[in-house]
Amino acid sequence: MARTYIMLKMVVQVCTLMLMSACQQNPVTAEPSQQASPASLAAGADLVLNHDLVMPPNRARIYIQHGVTTDSSKIDRYQPWCEFEVKTPRESSAIIHADTFQIQKIVNERSGLLDGSALSAMGNPLEEFSTVLYLVSAQQPDVLRLTCVQRRGSRMQTYLKPEDIQSALGNIININSK
Repeated sequence: MARTYIMLKMVVQVCTLMLMSACQQNPVTAEPSQQASPASLAAGADLVLNHDLVMPPNRARIYIQHGVTTDSSKIDRYQPWCEFEVKTPRESSAIIHADTFQIQKIVNERSGLLDGSALSAMGNPLEEFSTVLYLVSAQQPDVLRLTCVQRRGSRMQTYLKPEDIQSALGNIININSK
């Protein structure tokens, strides 16, 4: 009887450990994609900022969704959005002038979400799929990149299409392939 009790106790402990490790949250990881970027998003293409943008004080990013600039707290993370980023935040507002930037490099990244409870409607863990366009401009060397993102179920494993990116950017930015 004592032996059965000890065995039962060990089984319960092992099951508890297994359940606890299964509930552990996955860390955020960025895995650059081996998938090629869409043809219309190629290094060497032009990104055209159609009008000036105002960078808020002490910020390095301007958020754009549905063709309007917005605060990060107002982003619908299940719809495509983009972040226009500079290298150096300023203590006061800064103007990013309308300009043509060359896309120097494109990187696709896939990040797991920290919240282990975040599941899609299909029960798949949610991930953020990002397309990062590294930018260069002789006139505005502080401009770094445009990152466009959407949360999706991990089984979907797709990055934003060029039309999704353009929909997020609206008339603020256009991407012209060469």
